[in-house]
Amino acid sequence: MAKKNSSLFIENADIDLSDPFAPYSKLYNDLYFSKQGAEEESDFVFLKGNNLEERFSNLAIRESFSIAELGFGFGINFLNTWRLWVKRAPKNSLLNYFAIENNPVSSKDLESFIMKNFSSRQLAKKFLSKYPLNSRGWHRIFFSTGSVNLTIAYNDVVDSLNSLSKQQTKFDAFFLDGFSPKKNSLMWSKKIFKNLGELSHNKTSLSTFSSAELVKLNIGESSFSVNQSKGFGNKKYMLKGLSKISFPKKEKFKRKRIGIIGGGLSGSSLARLLSQRGHEIIVFDKTSKDEVQCAIEPAFILYPRLTAFNNAYSKFSLHSFIYSAKFYEDLQSEHWHKTGVFIINHDEQTLKRQTSLIEASPDGTLFKKLNSTQASEITGVNVNQEGLFFPQAGWLNSKGLCESMLKHRNISFKKEKVIEISEKNEAFHVNTRGRNYKFDELCLCTSHNITELINVPGISSKRGQITLIDKHPNLENLKVPICAKGYVSPSYNNIHTVGSTYTEDRPLKVLAKDHEENLTKLNSIVDGKYLVKDGWVGKRATTKDYLPITGKIKNFYINVGHGSKGTANAPFCSQYIADLIDNMPVNMDSELTGCLSPERFIS
Repeated sequence: MAKKNSSLFIENADIDLSDPFAPYSKLYNDLYFSKQGAEEESDFVFLKGNNLEERFSNLAIRESFSIAELGFGFGINFLNTWRLWVKRAPKNSLLNYFAIENNPVSSKDLESFIMKNFSSRQLAKKFLSKYPLNSRGWHRIFFSTGSVNLTIAYNDVVDSLNSLSKQQTKFDAFFLDGFSPKKNSLMWSKKIFKNLGELSHNKTSLSTFSSAELVKLNIGESSFSVNQSKGFGNKKYMLKGLSKISFPKKEKFKRKRIGIIGGGLSGSSLARLLSQRGHEIIVFDKTSKDEVQCAIEPAFILYPRLTAFNNAYSKFSLHSFIYSAKFYEDLQSEHWHKTGVFIINHDEQTLKRQTSLIEASPDGTLFKKLNSTQASEITGVNVNQEGLFFPQAGWLNSKGLCESMLKHRNISFKKEKVIEISEKNEAFHVNTRGRNYKFDELCLCTSHNITELINVPGISSKRGQITLIDKHPNLENLKVPICAKGYVSPSYNNIHTVGSTYTEDRPLKVLAKDHEENLTKLNSIVDGKYLVKDGWVGKRATTKDYLPITGKIKNFYINVGHGSKGTANAPFCSQYIADLIDNMPVNMDSELTGCLSPERFIS
């Protein structure tokens, strides 16, 4: 089993809930809240302590407000803030809430406490439905139709603060809600307050329940003034602080005209995210000559490829899967099917990987181990092998889903081939055949064809073929995609999708040899004699480290190189680009942004 500090998963907090109103941390030997009321303490110390009601009410339309919390715990501070935001903030404004927690509360303990201790059951239930599992890294979730962004960083507080871009990220308020300085001194160190100062502007505030001399001293020696005031309940004092730096808050959120080249999952998900923030979007797409269309749209499977260890690839795979599964679910589209996905233990390498995952995360939240009998019951077909079932996974119709994502009043679609792009006079220009467009920002989501427009080191292409087969008695009751060396989907328009090959360049046409390869993979899952109805062939953009290229190059934003994992990767990377464009706290830590950087292949 992996060492604790190298695991992708984090152990949940060990909590004594014998008193349902006063949870107690066994690790820190301290209460999470005052016994006089968690919700009341949160309102007094953090909402009133940072004067949030007045500040929310005075925000301009389209202005954003950012809060960082050190010590997320049971999420009571977030829930209180969210409720006040909905009540007081103007429409079309945006709340960014960034919280750090190194010992996450389990879903079971969280539900047990919140449903007894937070007065708005409606908000509590919405929060509980999206609460992230205990995997190391940053989790982005949305509320109130995207006007409230919550990012929870499951990691060490110093590492998390260091991962924030000091240039891009400036917070309006800090909630300092760690355990007592005597029990958790790291949370209150000079290093922490130095970081907070670098993440502040001239109107940033902070507050904390603590009035300890150590805290007062370290705040006073940082970039904040410190003020001692009446504490909550039986506490004599609490502390408030105001920034002493001169750096002003950035201008209010600006509506931009943004061009997106490419209307696949990368371009469409980015268009959707940006349009929800009020930007004007034009998407350009024309069917590529580098694919062979088929009469019936194939199904594409969403599932994560994981190891238990906290390396960049596994971390990216898990977080992109978690985010994208929620993203598709929030679309409420008929083209997304949350059926779960069953992954068979089909070889020694897969068995080793799945065994390490079970040992590292045995709680069954992300996946469940199934024997052949259980697998047969869940999938609906006869399965002779054991494996892992991912209940949040599923399958989608890519074309239909992209079309639904582009149906927004702020999005226009142009079926035009882009011939040339350029930047001049602080604007981006797009030239199609006979037409020219001008934009504030330009995003390239064109797979391997991006090299026709700009030079992007590290991009190559792989040919892939998918086989579509007629309905068959052995697959008649298939309810869940099954993956092994290949995969098979449930019936869609009386057709099953079987895939897929992954080869170097061959003729860009449907090959009988590749159909045979796909059917061999299918027979290792469910044996039978299957009739091929059609096939799809296309080129995938890939990289040598199997991670996409996402970020900014030559002032253009790009989201390419997803290989065969675009269903999972594309929306997650689109969220990152949307955050960069809006100059907001991003949804990934610095380890992941570095691993995805377009500059990593520049020698």
